[in-house]
Amino acid sequence: MRCADWHIFYVPPTLISAFPEHTAHSGDTISLKCVTTGNPIPRITWFLDDIPIDQGPRVTAVDKIGDLGHVTGILNITEARVEDSGEYRCQGENDVGTTFHAARLNIYGPPFVRAMRNVTAVSGEDLTIRCPHGGYPIKGIRWFKRLDRNFPARYFGNFNPTKLISALQSRRYLV
Repeated sequence: MRCADWHIFYVPPTLISAFPEHTAHSGDTISLKCVTTGNPIPRITWFLDDIPIDQGPRVTAVDKIGDLGHVTGILNITEARVEDSGEYRCQGENDVGTTFHAARLNIYGPPFVRAMRNVTAVSGEDLTIRCPHGGYPIKGIRWFKRLDRNFPARYFGNFNPTKLISALQSRRYLV
């Protein structure tokens, strides 16, 4: 009698499909969907502007495991509000890797900027920071650089919501 050899293959998550950028109105119902696969089966986590999403009565996340181990993650937002605007990220993760997809959800309404987290950087290295913003349409985003507490900030950028600060630039930026 022979024993069968069993081989377990671990596979990092990969995205099969993901949601596109979307523009909606206040009060709309929105569903964002992404599909991942991997072994072990990936866990899906949702983020808004790099912050994990707290579920509540209006915002719910559901994961469905389908054929072949595909995991479909669906984020449902009912009665959308302008503050639901931002960059949404679906992240699939298992014991051997992580994959993600991000796209903007724009909700018509007045523009706003979310509070930015403090960032620590290594002196002499480049740093990229993002301006977490919402509302739609956005006419522009301006970056300001504060040279000293005793001097006013001066204009330093344009609409780009992502700012690269090279090693030659330093100090404090205001949005």
